Amino acid sequence: MFALPAEFAPWRRRHAFRPAGAKTQQAFEAQIGTAQVRVVFSGIGAPVPDALEQTLFAARPDVVIVAGAAGGLKPQYRCGDVVVASRVKTPGSSRVVAADARMLMLASPCGASVVDAFLTLDRMVLRADEKAALGREADAVDMESFVVIDEAISRGIPAIAIRVIADAADEDLPLDFTWALRRDGTISLWRAIGQAMSRPARWPRIVRAGLSYGRALEELAIFLDRFVAALM
Repeated sequence: MFALPAEFAPWRRRHAFRPAGAKTQQAFEAQIGTAQVRVVFSGIGAPVPDALEQTLFAARPDVVIVAGAAGGLKPQYRCGDVVVASRVKTPGSSRVVAADARMLMLASPCGASVVDAFLTLDRMVLRADEKAALGREADAVDMESFVVIDEAISRGIPAIAIRVIADAADEDLPLDFTWALRRDGTISLWRAIGQAMSRPARWPRIVRAGLSYGRALEELAIFLDRFVAALM
């Protein structure tokens, strides 16, 4: 499960993914080695459990991988580093969900850094000073992993969160796209463009961030090929 098709695009280009599932749900399938892989999307933010039942769990998967970009919270992780969390948590709660032990063991030989924790928030973290504060409790931040892993575990399905660092801990994000989110978790392109056009002084940073984001997702696609092969 990726949040958005843009996160999936580099991996999609590497394989013959074809549309699958109901017409009302965007999903893709491909044979990668001996694995039958199905990709679905959650939208940005924690998905509704009922929606997961209709998308992620509809095909009764053997394993679940929640993948995509994350923000780094500690200085040792740079843009393009693939990180895999031993556990995922949310702020203000003692609840944590743990990654499947076998999948976690396979991640490091495939080229990922196995880290202690991801923190799942309901918003984007834009500023480096806030990342530094959150770095005291986690290694990277995302907006989807906790619910996806928790729902998989409740169904007895092995699951893991795999992320690539898209912005490092010492970087401020050039724009806040949160307000451009639609109710379904997708981004309104026109709202995003409008925000960017209203801040021409930030255009060089926006371009650099976009290029770094693309390169990071290419690294994630390479890792996913190795990891899927290792799982089989």
